[in-house]
Amino acid sequence: MKRFYRPFAVLTVAVAALVFIAAPGRTMAGDGGIGFSASLQSQQMAVGVPIWLGDALVLDPSLGFQMVSEGPTDLNIGIGLRIFPTAPDKSDAAFFYIEPMLEMFMLTPNEGDGVTDLAAGAGFGGEYFFNDRQFSISVEGQLKALLPDEASNRFSSGGETVIRTSAEITASVYLD
Repeated sequence: MKRFYRPFAVLTVAVAALVFIAAPGRTMAGDGGIGFSASLQSQQMAVGVPIWLGDALVLDPSLGFQMVSEGPTDLNIGIGLRIFPTAPDKSDAAFFYIEPMLEMFMLTPNEGDGVTDLAAGAGFGGEYFFNDRQFSISVEGQLKALLPDEASNRFSSGGETVIRTSAEITASVYLD
């Protein structure tokens, strides 16, 4: 799986650079176009920076990590593209979305070689907006293909591809 690390990292950095260059001119249906989010998925937590690319499109990069004293470091980098079939308006209301996503999980032990696992999938959910779209809560069901490193035991699959479902809850605050 190490062969996937460099292309995924280059893609993530390129997309992030493009978004941060273009983001100041973008709006969230007339309001702030960037925000901060926190999500919880089973035992994983992550922070994100949702960036509105238009009235119905959000780039959703995320970062999660777990560090244990005297133990390994586990880093999770993800990127999604949240697509709203109907553009959310200014009302306090719920809107359905779909979100194709890519994730990379990197485990770095104190000794020995690390492993890199990949995941690709899609989320299907709803986001409820409050206070003129400055705050939102979303709930999402996900279907992912997990592609573990040959040396990984993260998904208990012995290096074989795993298909998994999961759920995620996210709270977001958007800036003006």
